[in-house]
Amino acid sequence: DIMGNINYKAENSAGEIITYVNLIGVLGDVTDGTEDGQFRIQTMSAGSNINRISVDTAETVINNSSKDLDFRVESDGNENMLFVDGGENRIGIGTNAPATDVHIQKSSATAILRLHRTGATNAANAALGQLEFFNADGTGDGPNVTSKIVGSTFTSTGAGGNLEFYTHDSSESGGEGSDPVQRVKIDGVGNVGIGTDSPQQQSGIGLHINNSSGQARLKLTSSTAGATSNDGFDIIVESDTGSPVHLLQHEAGPLKFGTSSSERMQINADGNLLFGDNLNTSAATN
Repeated sequence: DIMGNINYKAENSAGEIITYVNLIGVLGDVTDGTEDGQFRIQTMSAGSNINRISVDTAETVINNSSKDLDFRVESDGNENMLFVDGGENRIGIGTNAPATDVHIQKSSATAILRLHRTGATNAANAALGQLEFFNADGTGDGPNVTSKIVGSTFTSTGAGGNLEFYTHDSSESGGEGSDPVQRVKIDGVGNVGIGTDSPQQQSGIGLHINNSSGQARLKLTSSTAGATSNDGFDIIVESDTGSPVHLLQHEAGPLKFGTSSSERMQINADGNLLFGDNLNTSAATN
């Protein structure tokens, strides 16, 4: 029920009296002890009366009439501190022309989006924030997080930071709807782990590939070699007893070895071993 309203009226160009602005007070709940009041701000726009702001019992809604109207919040130093593009359905921070769903723009500094955890994080691998990619296509697989990027602490005191990447294969344990699996981790000192959440090196910084259920492979390809599973060069650690290591050249070229920026030995495409003076001749050692 309307309790009262204030109308602001004036004549239009045809001499008609038009209500250009309307402030309305509405009863929400009159029950003793749980009373609610509501408020509406309406204006005339392009010949139609629209709700600009609705202060309801449980929410405050701007543009409740779903019109192509922008919303802008200005700060002391930024006239577009927050901008909602009503026609493109986008949000801009620092811009009144957002090019994506959410667009952050700075004119003279780096644009930063921060995920900040304030709770206790005095432990290693404590998640500080994550960016999730969610699928809810409704085709029988159920809504699920298909992949995510997580920032976490490095040391047991919560110092330093890791960056973790997760993806999901529907054939894996749990199927669709289960949590994605960690694939790559960059730890606080720069070691990169694939298939392990604790990349290790005897010394220095490097790449650690682990497969708990089969071969671990590193594949290198080029535009000349091609990019299929049977192209390029593979370094393979088998899962058999003794963990045999393979260096596998898929192409019809040699496998070369060198020191001091010079080639010292090669295995040619025929499987012959060439070294020393034989490198530049047709001589070969089988």
